[in-house]
Amino acid sequence: MKRIFTALAAALLGLTVSCGGQPTNDVIHGPEATGPAVQIPAESAPPGVDQVVWEELTARLTQELSRTGSAAPAIAVPQGAAGSVTDLRLETDGDDTASLDWSYVNLGDYNLDGLVSAADLTPVGIYFECNTESPNWLEASRADGNGDGYIGLADVTVIGQNYQHRVDGYRIETSDNPGNPLGWLPHAAVPFTTAVLNAEGSRLVFSSGEITLWEGMSYRVAPYADIEPQLEYGPGSNLVTWTGNAPEAPLGLQASDGEFVGRIALSWASVPDASYYLVYRDQPDNEIGLTLSPVYEEYVTGDYGAHEYWVRAGNAIGESGLSDGDTGFSGLAAPTGVTATAGLYADRVELSWEPVDGAEGYEVFRDGGAAPAGLIGDASNWDDTEADLLMRG
Repeated sequence: MKRIFTALAAALLGLTVSCGGQPTNDVIHGPEATGPAVQIPAESAPPGVDQVVWEELTARLTQELSRTGSAAPAIAVPQGAAGSVTDLRLETDGDDTASLDWSYVNLGDYNLDGLVSAADLTPVGIYFECNTESPNWLEASRADGNGDGYIGLADVTVIGQNYQHRVDGYRIETSDNPGNPLGWLPHAAVPFTTAVLNAEGSRLVFSSGEITLWEGMSYRVAPYADIEPQLEYGPGSNLVTWTGNAPEAPLGLQASDGEFVGRIALSWASVPDASYYLVYRDQPDNEIGLTLSPVYEEYVTGDYGAHEYWVRAGNAIGESGLSDGDTGFSGLAAPTGVTATAGLYADRVELSWEPVDGAEGYEVFRDGGAAPAGLIGDASNWDDTEADLLMRG
């Protein structure tokens, strides 16, 4: 099944809303970093960014850059996790041709212009204090550089750590012996200007265009930057291999039953020849995610109901049937703020605690007992009238 990303303008256009600011229809950009950290302007915030927030962001970036010991870090291609593509996929056209698709990775480049610079402060300011529960999180997540599910000053630190990292495009590499580091050969270059913004506005995606497939051939992509006098290359991506066989349906799907608060964890047995897996929830045709490994987590904050899941394996040839389904649900947080009276009443001990989101009842335990001393509904208090009898013998 061919997957086509929505082709939007590579510039980040459209209505954007800060979780604590005002909407703006402007392109998301900011002042370009042209030299030393002290040149980062803070006098006037870009449209959609609060002035106080802007001054805080620019001060943090100046502080981060001062730690490098260099007023103007040299331009370089990102290395390691800062530039490594992890979602390369081979999509067949039904014959001996296919395309490679992948997402842009340049940690700290929040405005998605190819260069980590002071311009990337603007998305942080626009989405400042957004989190995973914000209605526009899919769009805002482009500025979550440290991956903690919250847009804040820590994401400015990521800009400082990767300042002046640049990606001018990707080189497609091929090998019939991928275990040999010297066995990878250049196949084609894909310029940065060919990228398109995905439908959610959260990331740029690339496609190789049509390539000819050879059975047993492996493919990967690596970022490059045109830094005179030569091209510099970053890390190779995950590799995909043309096998000529569609994968079998996954086995052993298990969904967590309350072990985790706010999320449901899925796992299943790895499938030979699979290059990706699709995850479905509640209905066999309701696709909710894609993963390259046989694990997946769905965040379900505030949702404590049971959900049924299925998975399907895929590669360049095609996709398998659905796995058997399994049901999972999110766990509840432990009660906090528990207090008990001590000698205040002659005939009872009064307990109270903070209500727990999603709880329909509580079990109360006394003195480390294995069985609950009480079982109540959704109230967040309880009177233990037996404790006094036990104390008096």
